[in-house]
Amino acid sequence: MKLISIAVCRVDKDDSKDADGDKSTILCQEIDTSGVWVGKGSMKEMATFIIREISGRIEVLTMKSLEYKGNICHAFKQQNGLCVCALTDDKYPPRAAHGLIRNVLKDFSSCKKEQEWQNAGDNQIKWAKLGQLLATYQDPPKDKIEEIQSEIDKSKKIVVQSIEKVMENMEKLDDLVEKSNDLSNTSRMFYKKSKKMNRCCTIL
Repeated sequence: MKLISIAVCRVDKDDSKDADGDKSTILCQEIDTSGVWVGKGSMKEMATFIIREISGRIEVLTMKSLEYKGNICHAFKQQNGLCVCALTDDKYPPRAAHGLIRNVLKDFSSCKKEQEWQNAGDNQIKWAKLGQLLATYQDPPKDKIEEIQSEIDKSKKIVVQSIEKVMENMEKLDDLVEKSNDLSNTSRMFYKKSKKMNRCCTIL
C-alpha cells in the first residue's frame, strides 16, 4: 500500500481552438520516492505529467478514480478551479484517498487565500503541511479513520475507471507524453520501455 504523490492544482478554462483539456497549474506537490531505486527522476516527472493531464480533464464537483497499469489517480475539482490529486498504488484504499483529498482541500482553503493562489505559477505556493499529510497518510492512523469514514458518506459508491476513459485511447496518451513539457527525453524513453513490459514508468 503506497501513497505516491499529492498535488494541489489550479485549473483554468481553456477555450482556445486547439485546446486539449483545460490548463492545469500545479501549485504545490509532494512525491514519495522511498523504495524506488531506479528512475526516481522519471517517476517524479510521470507523476507530475499524469496529475496535470487528469486535473485538466475531470468534471467539476466529481470525485474521479482513474486506473492505469496498477496505479490510481484520485482527483476532485471545485467550482473555483481548485483541484487536488492523490496518486496511489492499487492497494491503497480508494475511500481513504478520497477522504484525504477532501481534507487537503479543506486545509488548503483555510490556510491559503484565493488571491494568493489564483495567479501563482507551478510550484509557487509553499505549503509545508502537504508533505506532512503525504507522510501521515502512507498508512492512515486510527485517529484519522473516523474523519475518513465521515467523508465516505459523501461518496458511497466509488467506481474506478480506466485512465483511457478520460484520455479516450492509448494512442492519445502516447501523444500527450510526446508533447508534455513535464517530461524529459529520458522519461519519454522510460515510458516507452515500460509500456512494452506492460507497466508504465514504475508508478503508472
